[in-house]
Amino acid sequence: TPILQAALLASPMAISAIIGAFFTDDANEILRNETILLLRGLAEGNAEIQKMAVFEGVFDHTFQVVDKVLQEEEGDEDGSRIGTSIVLQDCLELLGILVAGNSSNQLMFRESGFLSKTLATVKKIIQPSKGKSKVLQASAERSVSLALGIVVLLTKPPS
Repeated sequence: TPILQAALLASPMAISAIIGAFFTDDANEILRNETILLLRGLAEGNAEIQKMAVFEGVFDHTFQVVDKVLQEEEGDEDGSRIGTSIVLQDCLELLGILVAGNSSNQLMFRESGFLSKTLATVKKIIQPSKGKSKVLQASAERSVSLALGIVVLLTKPPS
């Protein structure tokens, strides 16, 4: 990954191309999901790539995916799948990586209203539903934990 990170930093338009190609309305779901995983891996521990991704609108795109996933899950008859998607968790992990220890990204996240979107996501996930199995409940709890982790990162005083 360090070699790939270095190559991306040498070609600043690469992050733009990745985000632009796979976070579109007509993007293949599988490619979009793999792009989320790719960005997670590339951004982890690399503040410059984190900043570049945020500059290219990754917060907006990621929340569009979150909203779409939650909307699909709400379509269940009993709502038992709300907050249980692995894709949702991948998105929340990506957001956490982008804001953890990166003050400029934290500021952008707060000022662009994404903190309230994160809290709205938590609210949707914790809505009671009938028939949620232990496995689905555990998955929903993980999603809530990831989202609240982002909130904690953004609300704790700087060290």
